[in-house]
Amino acid sequence: MPTDFFKAPSAISKELYGPRLILKKVQRNTNWEKDLFGMYSDEEAGLYNRWQKLDNMVQMGERMAHFVADWEAGGLYRWVILHQETGEALGVFVLVRFDMRWKEVEIGFNLAKKHWRKGYMSETLNMVKSYLYRELKLERITALVSTQNKPALALLNGNNFQIIGKYPGAFHKGNIQSDLQILQNLKEWNATGSGL
Repeated sequence: MPTDFFKAPSAISKELYGPRLILKKVQRNTNWEKDLFGMYSDEEAGLYNRWQKLDNMVQMGERMAHFVADWEAGGLYRWVILHQETGEALGVFVLVRFDMRWKEVEIGFNLAKKHWRKGYMSETLNMVKSYLYRELKLERITALVSTQNKPALALLNGNNFQIIGKYPGAFHKGNIQSDLQILQNLKEWNATGSGL
């Protein structure tokens, strides 16, 4: 199978702007690393993600360097979610895997716990959906979420993602094992009222 199907359709934008937030291409930045260390060192914030909790800033710098290398290699594309007024790094949004046979991308996201339930991830999802559908001309966005991750499932459901299937027993982390829900958002579902 040609690997071109799994490459991004064009250069990925390094910045996206929303009402309160800016998404910027991940880079080594001491302030961002300090902000994000709070998230990556928090077991609860990473409970349903595959990454391991960090213990110190050296590990945080290594993780950010890895993220930068992923982008440069055309692998995973991560944006840091920044608050426009304060410049604080609130979390990370990632384009995980493209499949251009279906004009599709898989997404993932993390937000520091102190920023939960403030509408930041809904705003981020709207910014990213608009960019992916308008600029990259994609047709569908997919997310894989543990059935135990109720907040992420509610977030995606509230942003017009629908469950289309599951991978039984596919999520394992520590003593947690669960199914992975497959959620999808189609471009056509966003045509009314969202500005797409």
